[in-house]
Amino acid sequence: MSQPAHRRAENHRLDGLRHRRRTFGLALTIVATFGLLAGQLVRHGLAERPVVTMASARPITHGWARPDILDRRGRVLATDVARPSLFADPALIVDVDEVIAFLAPIFPTIEWRAMRDRLDNRARRFVWIARGLDADVAGRIAALGLPGLAFRDELQRRYPAGALTAHTVGHVDIDNDGKAAAEIFLQEVIGVDPADDARRSARPPVHLTLDLGVQHVVAGELSAAMAATGARAAAGLIMDARTGALLASVSLPSYDPHTPAKPRDASGSGAQSTHAAAPQAQRADGSVNRLALARYELGSVMKPLVIAAALDTGAVTPLARIDTRAALTRDDFTITDPPRVAGKLSLEDVFTRSSNVGAATLALNLGEEKLLAAFSRLGVTGRLLTELGRGPHARLPKPWRDVNTMTAGYGYGVATTPLQLAAATASLINGGHALQPHVVRTSSLPPPRRVLRPETSAELRRYFRANVARGTGVRARVPGYDVGGKTGTALRATAGGYDAERTITSFVGAFPMVAPRYVTLAVLFEPKRPLAADATGSADASTTAAPLTARIVRRAAPMLGIAPRRQRSDG
Repeated sequence: MSQPAHRRAENHRLDGLRHRRRTFGLALTIVATFGLLAGQLVRHGLAERPVVTMASARPITHGWARPDILDRRGRVLATDVARPSLFADPALIVDVDEVIAFLAPIFPTIEWRAMRDRLDNRARRFVWIARGLDADVAGRIAALGLPGLAFRDELQRRYPAGALTAHTVGHVDIDNDGKAAAEIFLQEVIGVDPADDARRSARPPVHLTLDLGVQHVVAGELSAAMAATGARAAAGLIMDARTGALLASVSLPSYDPHTPAKPRDASGSGAQSTHAAAPQAQRADGSVNRLALARYELGSVMKPLVIAAALDTGAVTPLARIDTRAALTRDDFTITDPPRVAGKLSLEDVFTRSSNVGAATLALNLGEEKLLAAFSRLGVTGRLLTELGRGPHARLPKPWRDVNTMTAGYGYGVATTPLQLAAATASLINGGHALQPHVVRTSSLPPPRRVLRPETSAELRRYFRANVARGTGVRARVPGYDVGGKTGTALRATAGGYDAERTITSFVGAFPMVAPRYVTLAVLFEPKRPLAADATGSADASTTAAPLTARIVRRAAPMLGIAPRRQRSDG
């Protein structure tokens, strides 16, 4: 039965009223909610703003941008390049063990137990893992896609000549901080710039006096001589006799300047060096610069200094004769010359026959005070400071007795560096002027200082030439190049005296002797066999260091612009 029409109308009216009430209530709720939100926003906007801190994984570094180092012909010896370094943000690492599992085979030298502790510390936001990577290694790591790992380009020092110039150019640490030789001089004297990115230095390049080609010749001949004679080490140089500039400066064995020591954390965070994946180990004694930073008793190469001092002070004249036939004794110590050497000798004979008695007699005639004053004036007993580093003080006997004056005459008891000996020899043959050895090209050298009379220097030049013409240095002769020089064979000093089985053989010379341009020095440490093909048995300086010098001069002289003189024909 259907409702009456008026009832249906009433119900329809009531439904509409209820719908309007619900709609109004919903609208009111929405308005109130948005009003509340707006009120909260206004309240927070008017309130004091809190300090917001953000953790950053940007590294704090103390690197350096360094100017290039070039040889005298403009060839690059050291330069900065941008290389990727790997770091981690521990807060973003998902699985530390997974990261280590992937990276350990790539970097086997990292101490991963300690590294794991650092990577597991989520409070840390930056940890170095490996620095100065090769591009292919960085690419392999990037391809892993491990969260929390990232790269940053840094400046890394590269040495194109490698071990060939390591002892002269030096090396830097992982932060590009100079640690040896010219790199320290560059850092402390010339200047470098702080760098927290991979922007290269805008400073002009630093030019060395070194000639890379001549350096290669000297190093190659020294290395070959070490192999042929069984020597443990070697050192050699070519120096401008007029300026002290080093054209070659070699100490062997050398080392790789990219990995000068076992890679370790330079910043305390376990970071590895450029080649952490495969560090190249250097020989234990490869870091020793025997030429400039180590001192030795060099033997008879010191005799020219004694002869020069005796002439210069007037203790003897060029016409003097020294009787070396009798033994010479001081403080219960006796020396004699072998019969082939002994005689009534001129100063030239003392030089060319390398008479110990003759040199000791001259030293005793000078006396301790004048002898040491001459050594000091010629620079062999002081401490030499060059761009290669600060050399050691000479070692002198204490107390000094008459026997020390005697033995110093033929090169025993006074330990000096080979570089000091070479510089002193330059003074003997360049007219009597003291030199400051140097490897950085500069205009601020001290003015020449006269230490010998020109007449003394001229006399010494004659002795040097005579020794190669017919004395102990005859195997240093190079046709067309007028080489002069002096041999020296010394027993190695030990704590208990001298070791007769271990010697240092050396030859200090110059060319061309008519007007000396270059001083040479070749030293072999503990050679066991002669280098000269015509020698039998003895591995002294005349059969090792003298022929080695000839080989060096024959190859290096043309590179230095010294053409051989035409030899006269006997026909």
